[in-house]
Amino acid sequence: MGYTTERLNNRKFLVTRQEPGEAESYQISMLSHNSIAPLLEFSVRSVDNSGYYYYDITGLQNLNSLGGDVLVSPESVLILCRALAELSDSMNEYFLDIDRVRTDPEHVFGTPALDRFLFLYDPDKSVSEDL
Repeated sequence: MGYTTERLNNRKFLVTRQEPGEAESYQISMLSHNSIAPLLEFSVRSVDNSGYYYYDITGLQNLNSLGGDVLVSPESVLILCRALAELSDSMNEYFLDIDRVRTDPEHVFGTPALDRFLFLYDPDKSVSEDL
């Protein structure tokens, strides 16, 4: 499953196509109707009879793009660990499958100051399916 970036109305989104037959699942409903910290803001949009997931990444950068010249402070590492703990609590609270959270550096996003981290939740595909 590939992700692309798209700009709409001065916002930047990570976009992927919705799997056929996933029009209204519990997970999509939870993501669409709740603001679940620390997940990326999520919406579903239809274009030409196909559904697409839009993740708002405005003002964020993925950890993969940090490069070697960025010094990650111990405080930022602690904030990332706290975000992972909060993620686990949120997944339990909303009965969402934690295996659908992308935790690879390409899909973990942080603010430029690395004082907040957000994760991508893919309602269609479990991470263990990729292994």
